[in-house]
Amino acid sequence: MLAPSLSALRVATRQASPSLRRAYHPTNTVGNNTPFDYQNRKAFTAKLIAFVTLGWSVPFVACGYQQWKIDHA
Repeated sequence: MLAPSLSALRVATRQASPSLRRAYHPTNTVGNNTPFDYQNRKAFTAKLIAFVTLGWSVPFVACGYQQWKIDHA
């Protein structure tokens, strides 16, 4: 009973998968290979510096806050 349904499922997925792959494949054009827009270089630079600075400083701020809590307890 289970074997015919599995074989039918395999046939169905084989037939549908090439069209699904084409549907989700992005075109390979310049500027379409990243999830963000970097055409405006000044805005991209400012956003990148803000993102990296925030990501780098969060652990240090958290450690400083924990030390501050210990000192003022």
